[in-house]
Amino acid sequence: MRKKPHLGSLLEGKSASIIGSSLYNLALLTLASQQKDPALAISLVSLLGYLPDIIDPFTAYLSDREEKHLKKGIQLSFVQALIYLVTAIFLLDSQLPFALFIVVVLANVLSDILDNYIIALQNPLIKRWVASDELRLFSSASTIIRQICSILGKLLGVFWLMLYPQKFATLSVLNAMTFLLCACFLKRIKVDGTLKSTERAEKISLKDFGTKMQRAYHQIKTTKLLNNLIMMALVNFILASFSLLRKVALDADQNLHFGSYSQTLFTLELCFFIGLLTGAFLRPKWLEALSYAELLVIMIGIITVSVIDCLFYGPLWVVLLAQIAFASVMGYLVPKFSAEMIEMVPEEELARVASLTNFVLLFAPPLGSLQATLLLYFFSLKLAWIVELVLLISGMLLLGYFVLQKRKEDLV
Repeated sequence: MRKKPHLGSLLEGKSASIIGSSLYNLALLTLASQQKDPALAISLVSLLGYLPDIIDPFTAYLSDREEKHLKKGIQLSFVQALIYLVTAIFLLDSQLPFALFIVVVLANVLSDILDNYIIALQNPLIKRWVASDELRLFSSASTIIRQICSILGKLLGVFWLMLYPQKFATLSVLNAMTFLLCACFLKRIKVDGTLKSTERAEKISLKDFGTKMQRAYHQIKTTKLLNNLIMMALVNFILASFSLLRKVALDADQNLHFGSYSQTLFTLELCFFIGLLTGAFLRPKWLEALSYAELLVIMIGIITVSVIDCLFYGPLWVVLLAQIAFASVMGYLVPKFSAEMIEMVPEEELARVASLTNFVLLFAPPLGSLQATLLLYFFSLKLAWIVELVLLISGMLLLGYFVLQKRKEDLV
């Protein structure tokens, strides 16, 4: 990045917006908890939070029609800043009428949609600016920077709300400033960001959208990304299911606490970050030799150890070590998958392919959470852990069988 300062400016701009978004999203959940019907308000925030990712393929379809990708990203950053400056006016009173609270939530959703649009605009630029042999390292650095900024934003939000519990309007203004800062970083980039998409339709239509998404799926299939995408979705599914059961277990069992409940959650998040950092930059040869399926078997095994520890009320340090180990493999997988996608997919198809993969990965965590919710609804916590353990062991044995069969075929 010293040789290409425009890449540094791109990451700095994104980092500023992530910090602002993280602290504001935390504030929005806190605001929801103070409404007259907190359960409904919190559910609304969580439910609408999925909307930007659900429409991400259409967002990418629209971004593909842009020629000045960098210029458009700067303009949209100013729009995001304006959204939060207007929202700050509504937040001068923390006890909002429910209709006005919905407006505040929808304003945040609109900003997140624009954020996805900007990411779709920047992906082709990254492919153009980053050499193929540096994509893994760049993806690793980007992943870690995002995690650091997310944690920093949450800590700033917690600290601010401790000092000023009702100053939500000020946080909205602060979030607007981060988007203005993002625009300033992007304006520093002097490299030409012009991209010309091919076969652009004259009018936006569902038929044209469907055609472009079919082409994106064909790119995923022909570049052999489809199987790896399914593996990544399974990782997200397993993690979401286990995480929800673990949160319930932490609330029910004091033996699993590391200090208070909130301190335990933060400790687990910190361990996850340590694991991501380790996996992103430390790549031993034995790990490089493993396939996605083999890595998934290892990750299921790690989760299985954690489930056994929670089932038999074992020490928390086992869960913490398992968290680091799981995140280490995940920190290795995510940059690898991102780098492979950027390297294999043509520039004009990259935004749509990236959005389609994100769309597939989006449904895995809710489905995992739904599985855990159903287990808790029909069974006690202990029985839910037992069923989860049986499912994990069955999945690990089944996947392990296919891995062995594939290795035998390769040897033949």
